[in-house]
Amino acid sequence: GKAFCLMVNISDPHKPFYAQGKGGETIADPHVPTRVFTGDEVPVPGFIPDDEVVRKELAHYYSSVRRADDCFREIMTALDESGQADHTFVMFLSDHGMPLPFAKTQLYHHSTHTPLMVRWPGVTQAGSEDTHHMVSAVDFVPTLLDVMGHKHPTPQRLHGRSFAPLIRGEAQTDRGFVILQYNENSGRNRHPMRGIQTREYLYLYNPWSDGKRKFATATTGTMTYRQMVKRAENETDIATRLRLFDHRVLEELYDVKNDPDCLVNLIGDPNHQAALEELRSQLAQSLNDLKDPVAPLVAAIDDNALRDAYMAKEDERSQNARKARQQKTNKQPNAGAAKRKLKDVINVDVPKSVSRGGKCSVVIHHRIPKSLDSQNLTVTLKSASMDPASNVNARIHREIVKIAGTGEISIDFNVPDEV
Repeated sequence: GKAFCLMVNISDPHKPFYAQGKGGETIADPHVPTRVFTGDEVPVPGFIPDDEVVRKELAHYYSSVRRADDCFREIMTALDESGQADHTFVMFLSDHGMPLPFAKTQLYHHSTHTPLMVRWPGVTQAGSEDTHHMVSAVDFVPTLLDVMGHKHPTPQRLHGRSFAPLIRGEAQTDRGFVILQYNENSGRNRHPMRGIQTREYLYLYNPWSDGKRKFATATTGTMTYRQMVKRAENETDIATRLRLFDHRVLEELYDVKNDPDCLVNLIGDPNHQAALEELRSQLAQSLNDLKDPVAPLVAAIDDNALRDAYMAKEDERSQNARKARQQKTNKQPNAGAAKRKLKDVINVDVPKSVSRGGKCSVVIHHRIPKSLDSQNLTVTLKSASMDPASNVNARIHREIVKIAGTGEISIDFNVPDEV
């Protein structure tokens, strides 16, 4: 009988992708999506190279996308079964583009042009689409407040603007561009970037780019990036793309209407200078309204000293943040101490050798504090092999036993003949 708000985060299709091992190999994954893609059938985005290695990673990625769809279906099914579907506003969105080079942790078209679906019973119609108005993540909160009939906080509290009228099928003015911002990644590496995108153009400003700093991002850990590095040794076009990814350039301008993959930088093209000046001016004004510290840099685009001073502070801030993080980590108990502490509670005696078809007896010595009462202990026998192609670490048998206080317990496993 009460109103509810439920936010569900589906981890797919973040890494690790479905059935993808650390080295990019295919591994066993018990959570199988309703469709598993193969490398020969996946579409390859134009902003990354097309080859067998990239296709294999994309197959894992698209299978993860499918598994995310499966999860969403289960959530919607549960909503239907609750009987509240006709009284519930649903919004589905993705926070960024695919976690591959030139998408995630970037401000390119395919970094920010992400899925957004809404179902508002009695208001929206299935299959309808708005391809004209541009909305941004900062608009989500004011939109939800409007949909739910809540008052907005003071204007200074929210940078966004409600697009509830658009959901109702109405029109809004001043929906011809969005402002894009990026500052740092989870490793506290700061590479500030700003951008503005209209229906036709994307302008990016990268004050960190000086030809020396190298972009630090999780997407460098992908098979796709490593394959680009490998191919760059012999292929000039790949080497050029890799250099742009690693070091960027100060300014970028793309005709996203005809070049959504952002492959041709038009920053020096005389046919697009009028659009460039207009975008720079609008970006500077919007960033100033947001009190963004990059605003003065865009307004004085040729002031190298101003940009260098700003980045010196950003570099210092990044270093201090990493130092603070390291100091915090150093204060945590190290792994060795944790193991020693565990060894004081649990100690395992295993035989030096076992025979196929025989028994393997494992003795567990335990000293469980009285305050913990009884505990469930899981003991698993797994196979091991020197052959990488074999099913290493496959579970043979598992026992779950209860232990309490100080004592020991013996567990017998039957060793299969084929191990």
